[in-house]
Amino acid sequence: MTGSLSRRDVIWNFSRVMGLAGAYAAMEALGFVGDAGAYSGPPAAPSSLGAGRRVVILGAGIAGLVSAWELKKAGYSVTVLEARNRPGGRVWTVRRDSILEHDHLPAQRCQFSPGHYFNAGAARIPAVHTGILSYCREFGVALEPHVNESGSSKFVSSSVRNGQPLPHRQVVNDIRGGVSELLAKAVGRGALDGEMTAEDKDRLLSFLNIYGALGNGGTYEGSNRSGYDLEPTILNAPSKVRAPIPLSELIGDPTIAFNLMFGQTMFQQATMMQPVGGMDTIPYAFAARMRRDIRYGVQVSHLTRSEEGVRVLFDQKDGTGGAIEADYCICTLPFSVLRHINTTLSAPVKAGIASFDYDAAGKVAWQSKRFWETDDHIYGGLSYVDTDSNLAWYPSQDFHAPEGVLVGTYNFVGQAETFAGMSLQDQFAASRASVEKIHPGKSVQLQRPVAVNWGRVPYTMGAWAHEAFGGPPVDHDTPEVRAVQAGDGPIVFAGQHLSPIGAWMEAAVRTAHNAVGQIHERTRAN
Repeated sequence: MTGSLSRRDVIWNFSRVMGLAGAYAAMEALGFVGDAGAYSGPPAAPSSLGAGRRVVILGAGIAGLVSAWELKKAGYSVTVLEARNRPGGRVWTVRRDSILEHDHLPAQRCQFSPGHYFNAGAARIPAVHTGILSYCREFGVALEPHVNESGSSKFVSSSVRNGQPLPHRQVVNDIRGGVSELLAKAVGRGALDGEMTAEDKDRLLSFLNIYGALGNGGTYEGSNRSGYDLEPTILNAPSKVRAPIPLSELIGDPTIAFNLMFGQTMFQQATMMQPVGGMDTIPYAFAARMRRDIRYGVQVSHLTRSEEGVRVLFDQKDGTGGAIEADYCICTLPFSVLRHINTTLSAPVKAGIASFDYDAAGKVAWQSKRFWETDDHIYGGLSYVDTDSNLAWYPSQDFHAPEGVLVGTYNFVGQAETFAGMSLQDQFAASRASVEKIHPGKSVQLQRPVAVNWGRVPYTMGAWAHEAFGGPPVDHDTPEVRAVQAGDGPIVFAGQHLSPIGAWMEAAVRTAHNAVGQIHERTRAN
């Protein structure tokens, strides 16, 4: 190999070889996933600050909705223009009769039974994302736990036990036990004499005995943490701890280490949450309070500066057009969409917008009998598999209901682009085959599939920005990116692409607050 790999290449290769968690861990290691930081709330402003001022907001995703809500509190008149017939953008819950459209595939109509749903985009909220959680509290959006990790979920790798589905708890604890045994042996043989005092070594050995479930001889011979081959029942009845898998076999597949650590990354740690009834409960909570301020089915065609502020031209789905003039504009459109709109933005801002690229991601969801609960005792969490579908994602709600919605595919970057190039039927077949590897003999129960390929969804054209999740090596301190962040006169920008937090609602919240603060500054200056 000649030349050097870009950061996007690194993420891509980790995705192909190590799956979702491997790529996410690579993103963290390369510094592309930022800490949400201490939340200080939206910018303070008196309720009369915006009196007599009009703001047009492009896009009714989370960034647009947060911007509109905070501006209304400060007395501004707001109008939100949204191309879709719903709020939320990539916060989208698919239910019966939802239409899934792509620019390259036939439209799908969801056939789930009433009451079932699938979060096609955002699907969980970390406890550390205090901005979006504050709005859930403000609007009374009911939350429930989201089970991000289950000891009963499965790992499937062709290089470990010939592809036999292995319980998460076994892989985790057998690796911990094997590593602890090796370290204990190293201590016993004096390998760490130059690093530790005798007292420290004794303390470390005591720690490893508990941490790694080592026996008296400092060896790992299995533990009930990994489960049982013969489960305990009553007193004096036989039971047998599951035989351990040798460490040498487990470390033969690099995907296992990364996938095991997925639930330990900053934004995946317990407690995770989800709104009761679907993630779109959040955007609809905003929209319900701004019914007269949001116009749906409106596709922006021109964004220009005027003598008094900004002028926006748009087309409506009924074939008519229109225009709106305002003092300010907050543009929350993905830059993958904005760069195809006619604008009079400055050259540096246009260059900054062009420097952002977007990754693909895809999901396939199925309605099914809940065999994962009845047969495998899996209640929420993720199973990982070495296919282009990457994983199976189990529902965290309605336990013991007769049926539920299983996400049989969640992939991104190169895998998602390959997936999107397939027909819907081929996507469904690949997803079914992946679930079959995790749950042999059970995939026949999968019914009523729907697929979303975010890189080909109109008005979105990407799952998230490379700026947040890898992508071309763009320096955030370039004059062009700084120009975007500063805004172009009365036009300012918000959206997850402008936050290092990444593909989370919290990124949209924080950037919306920043944009609102910029509008306040311009108003005060005038």
